[in-house]
Amino acid sequence: MKEITCHKKSQPDSMQIKIERALKRAAEEARRVARFYGTPIYIQEKGGKVTALKP
Repeated sequence: MKEITCHKKSQPDSMQIKIERALKRAAEEARRVARFYGTPIYIQEKGGKVTALKP
C-alpha cells in the first residue's frame, strides 16, 4: 500500500505564525492584568527554574 504524504509546507508555517502571535497577545494581556491587580507573573526559565516577576 502506498504511503500518503503531505506536500503542503506553507500551512503549518502559517499556523505556527498565528499561534506565536496569539501567545504574544496572551502574554501582553497577562502582564496588563498583573499590573492592574499587583500580582506577580511566574515564568519558567530554560533550566526548569520558576521565577516570579513583579509587574
